Amino acid sequence: MLNDRQPTRRSEDCCAESVRRVRCASRKSKIVVSGLWSIARGLLLFWGRYHLFEPEIITLPLPQSMGTVLEQVFHMNRDRTISAARESTPETGLTTAAGRPIKVLHVEVGGSYGGSLRALELYLRYSDPNRFTHDVLFYYPTPGAEKLRSVACKMVTLYKTVPEKSRPLSEAVWARPWTHLKSTTAGRSLIELRNWIGVLTAWGTARQIAILLRQERYDVIHVNNTFTYQLPTLLAAKRAHTPVLAYIRNPVLNRRFARCLMRMADTIVSDSQFHEKALASWGMAVPLTTCYNAVELQVPDSISSSQLRESLLGGNKVLIGSLGRLDEQKGYHDLIRAARIVIDARPDVRFAVAGEGPLRRSLETLIAKLDLADHFQLCGFRSDAGTFLAAIDIFVSSSHWEGLPLAIVEAMLLGRPVVATDVGGTSEVVVPDRTGALIPAGSPELLAKAILSTITKKTETLALASAAKKLAAASFDPASVTRRFDNILSVLGLCAAPL
Repeated sequence: MLNDRQPTRRSEDCCAESVRRVRCASRKSKIVVSGLWSIARGLLLFWGRYHLFEPEIITLPLPQSMGTVLEQVFHMNRDRTISAARESTPETGLTTAAGRPIKVLHVEVGGSYGGSLRALELYLRYSDPNRFTHDVLFYYPTPGAEKLRSVACKMVTLYKTVPEKSRPLSEAVWARPWTHLKSTTAGRSLIELRNWIGVLTAWGTARQIAILLRQERYDVIHVNNTFTYQLPTLLAAKRAHTPVLAYIRNPVLNRRFARCLMRMADTIVSDSQFHEKALASWGMAVPLTTCYNAVELQVPDSISSSQLRESLLGGNKVLIGSLGRLDEQKGYHDLIRAARIVIDARPDVRFAVAGEGPLRRSLETLIAKLDLADHFQLCGFRSDAGTFLAAIDIFVSSSHWEGLPLAIVEAMLLGRPVVATDVGGTSEVVVPDRTGALIPAGSPELLAKAILSTITKKTETLALASAAKKLAAASFDPASVTRRFDNILSVLGLCAAPL
């Protein structure tokens, strides 16, 4: 019996020792994290005092959390500043008190010419030059940005190169550490901590922008990306006491960091009602409104589109197309897997995607793996989006998240049937059984089923496409959308604080 009990006691002792070690490691981890948090909080306060903000905040006591630090730093003078601005400039007429047009700085992170820049380009073309003068600031060099030179008074780029990515994305994109962490509570907390620590690296960019704001005396800052992407711009605007109109184009998690950044804006404009409702649920005292992006397609060259269609089809009957950046947001891995299902049922169908991005190699690998080399083409970036859309028969959006995809609206304006995933504000334009087919995101099987149904039901498909074209023309007319956005800018511009 003693021999039987001895191993049991040893096992119990080993378990107890393991538990003790785990608890000890946990206590040490808590001490380390607490120490790092305190150091980061102290650095944040130091930089905030001496490198960006007014001397008034030197009397700020050390709060208990980094979030409290930022909220006190960012919002100490908010009410005083806006109140003084409203008193100093009469809210009458279409120009500032000095009798000049309202001077607006549009800020874009840059790096690639995506949907937000296409929307800005169109807005600037239609904006009233008697009411506004427009400058554009890029953080990083952006191919295609020269398109804005004819519609903007001045263009500035802060840095000469785009920062290198940490590493290329693999085919198993969903296994990427930060992407996977977003789905867990602990992971979201780590990402939140990373965001707060990232504030420390934003001061350099913020100081450069603040200097520009002081020199040029802008009346309004327009953050053209989703506001969480432009912390340096928000910091600089607070330093210069310049009102901020910030966009939301992508989903934002309701976390302390995002709420803090949202309070730094004077007005939030959403590109869809979906995002406006999501932010309204946060209960923040920041004005919210929806203003769709304007969409205007140049008349496509019929000869060019016919030649493109012939080169992509290769003698087959149906061409399915998509337009967008090759990144995880667009869900092109799902589209490729759906293509395999569709082609098994309809060998006469071909697929093409126009766009460029970090996932090209991963997508090419999947295309080869599923034996789709002759059926699925990645066409690269095309500046003639209208020509590409005119060449296809059906447009597909397989996105995992979105604001309101402009490519869908462009396809609708050309009378192309649309199959799309139900993300963001997509359901505001793609209404099942009225303007297109809408399916849940992340399901290649349902995507393939919807594509096959759209191919087969030709009469119903044409009726949906016709209704979608009318809806897009009415809701995204450049003149009316620009007029609405001009009015939103005017309210902030007339209340600009004296610099």
